[in-house]
Amino acid sequence: MVIDCAVCKKSTYRKPSYVKKTKQITCSYNCAAVLKSKNKVALNCSSCNKLYGVAPSVLKWSNLRGHKHRFCSRDCFVSFHIGKNVANWKGGRIVTDRGYILVQDKDTDRPIAGSYRYEHQKVVERAIGRQLREDEHIHHKDGNRSNNSINNLQIVSPSQHAQIHWKQRERNEFGQFA
Repeated sequence: MVIDCAVCKKSTYRKPSYVKKTKQITCSYNCAAVLKSKNKVALNCSSCNKLYGVAPSVLKWSNLRGHKHRFCSRDCFVSFHIGKNVANWKGGRIVTDRGYILVQDKDTDRPIAGSYRYEHQKVVERAIGRQLREDEHIHHKDGNRSNNSINNLQIVSPSQHAQIHWKQRERNEFGQFA
């Protein structure tokens, strides 16, 4: 069956069964791509603000699921979902199960987890104007690990730190360390 292309109007042969099941017939892959691009909806990427096209069915699907942001590529999606744009963002501060506070520091060369560091280390380093050495520990004078004011922090050697905590240990009624 001879049919005219929906894009360039060139005559082309297609089987009758193909003509029945297809709404718009094209003569080549190039014309099919042009036809496909004509049916797209223009959107702005939420990350790079570039204009891109998407099929109406995809737009309908994402609207039904409540997606607020649209992305032109996987790279834009990944770069957008960093920091404050993440659903469970907590402001870059995490309290560990031991009571220490971790803060986000992307410029650190000694991270604890990902790009996070202990807040008390950052406070002391800012006060002394240099990075802590490996043989320097920080002691919380009041024992409260989340109190990171500079007046509560003291730089000590590892052995001094162990002595301080050894003296603070409590004994039970039998004289044993509890």
